[in-house]
Amino acid sequence: MKILWKKLVLCALSALAFLCVLLPVTGLRQAGLLAVLLLTILLWITNAVPKWLSSLFLLLMFSLLSSAPLRRVVQFPLSKNFLMVVFSYLFSEGLKNSGLFYCIVPWMQRCIKGVFSLLLSVLLLTFIMIWAVPQPFARIVILLQLYTALFRVWQLPEKTTHILCFGIVNTGILFNSAFLRGDIILNTALLNVSSLSMSELLWAQWMLVPTLLLCVLGTALFYAVFYKELLPLRQLRRCDVIGAAAPLSSPALVISVVTVLLWLTESWTGIPSSYTVMGASAALALCGLLHIRDLRCINLELMLFLTAAFSIGPVMTADGIADRLLDLLLPLLPKTFDICFAVILVVCCMILHMVLGSCVTAISVAIPAVILLGQASMPVYPLAFLAFLAIVGQYVIPLHNVSLMVGQGQGNYSQGEVVRYGSALTALEIVALPVLYLAWWRIAGLL
Repeated sequence: MKILWKKLVLCALSALAFLCVLLPVTGLRQAGLLAVLLLTILLWITNAVPKWLSSLFLLLMFSLLSSAPLRRVVQFPLSKNFLMVVFSYLFSEGLKNSGLFYCIVPWMQRCIKGVFSLLLSVLLLTFIMIWAVPQPFARIVILLQLYTALFRVWQLPEKTTHILCFGIVNTGILFNSAFLRGDIILNTALLNVSSLSMSELLWAQWMLVPTLLLCVLGTALFYAVFYKELLPLRQLRRCDVIGAAAPLSSPALVISVVTVLLWLTESWTGIPSSYTVMGASAALALCGLLHIRDLRCINLELMLFLTAAFSIGPVMTADGIADRLLDLLLPLLPKTFDICFAVILVVCCMILHMVLGSCVTAISVAIPAVILLGQASMPVYPLAFLAFLAIVGQYVIPLHNVSLMVGQGQGNYSQGEVVRYGSALTALEIVALPVLYLAWWRIAGLL
């Protein structure tokens, strides 16, 4: 176990100084919880200690200091999302063993001729997968496996592969807001906490066009930030990227089709997507496409990290920290709904999200309060959507989005790449979200 003592001491001193600053203005419990959270985040960023150890530290301190019940602190392993993540890895590993991904690769090679066509293919496949695989965690895992197979055939440098894998996850994060079923967890959470009723068509009317424009801006920014790392893609010649399809296991194809059909008809059959992927993994194992050794694809450190990350929201809410932070931010909002209001609203929601970490928690805290604040004189839908977009599309570190944690946990990219692009994306979205979305809503006559 490697411990970087100098970094560890600096992180501890920073958390101690933060505690001393907070004590005069908050209670001992709130100050202690925030100091523990800051220390853990610093340890995650600096890698001063192994991530499993810092995650375990956070869970232990939250269990001792927080008034939240223990089942709320360790809620992730008790949820269907835990099963979904674990069995998505097993399912995609079985498909990889079957040769399915390498059957698709030659078709992808014929269509992809450079950086922009590659990024466009990611957007198109993300769109297709939204309807075929409604669960966002499974979607990310499968897309990463598919494109990783393509990058292996291309024999790209490891750094370029990492950047491209990160780009795949980032595209999903940005594009999932375009359709109601794009993220059945976060998008549904918005409707639940805001008490709004909306069909798939109405959601698309509000969100599809500006989200596509945001994806274009995000892709251009991605290319600018990682220009040097993407240079090897420009050097690929067409004759280098055409190959023969790998042999495919017929049972894997049947299992994949049945799984997708069950996912598509989940609302009719009532079979949860987590149970579907569990059954699909069991079927792959019975067909000899999954073995005991394939359990190594489940990253236990990632599971512990996700457990720690999911504990932050319930603890911050149970101990009043989320409400206190909201009370400090809401008075900053102007009294009239205009572009200035929209920019400040976006910034306030981003700050709340960065502190709370969890998108679901930030949505459940911010959106009801914002709607209550403006319901007398401001349109409800724009308030809810702007707050929502500022939360789900913004990140600086992997902690801020579960999809990023799932991708990083398998070694597809590093935290440094997330911070490098996420910081630039946050700055872009402060301006782009109010401008793009308000402009479209006015043009479409929705305001």
